[in-house]
Amino acid sequence: MNNKDKREKFEYKKEQNGFLTLSSLLEKIKKICQESFKENKYWIIGEISDWKSVNGHYYVEIIEYNKNLPMSKARITLWKNLAKKILLKFEKETGQRVNLNTKVLMLVKIIFHNYYGFSLQIMDIEPKFTTGNRILKQNEIIEILTKQNLIHKNKNLTSPKEFTRIAVISSTKTAGLEDFLVEANLMIKHNLCQFDFYQSLMQGEKCSK
Repeated sequence: MNNKDKREKFEYKKEQNGFLTLSSLLEKIKKICQESFKENKYWIIGEISDWKSVNGHYYVEIIEYNKNLPMSKARITLWKNLAKKILLKFEKETGQRVNLNTKVLMLVKIIFHNYYGFSLQIMDIEPKFTTGNRILKQNEIIEILTKQNLIHKNKNLTSPKEFTRIAVISSTKTAGLEDFLVEANLMIKHNLCQFDFYQSLMQGEKCSK
């Protein structure tokens, strides 16, 4: 009996005795995943609860709610090679960036790796779903405000004068500043605030302690 036969016989004995090596168990799980999810790609709906960018890759957490209570949660990855194309299309069609609390319809690929475990990868995001969902939510809010006779109340208020000029100190290369500008530009557009921007190093050797 050669070494290969001995090894296979030993592995078989271990299975018969009720225990497996970790790699054997993971191979079984991998096989089940492959057989159960032959399509491999699925469209899923959820709300983004975490959205982080690292070196062009995006690490996302998505949640499904049932009557405002979290019901399911998963971590999903959007790799750099697809991120730019997907996110530019989404922003162009919706007029907004993918961000926290955005409800999305995304195409995900199911991955099971013996070393890295189970994961989902974003292959596409459907902008029309988010736009439609946003309009439905907006109409729902308008209906509630109309019933409560509050729909025009803000128009009768004078614009505030206090705390409307704000100094922003930030590095020009941070993703955080870009996200801030999305909201800030809306406030500037409606003459609610004026922002003065000052560039500063936020990290690195030349940054003051």
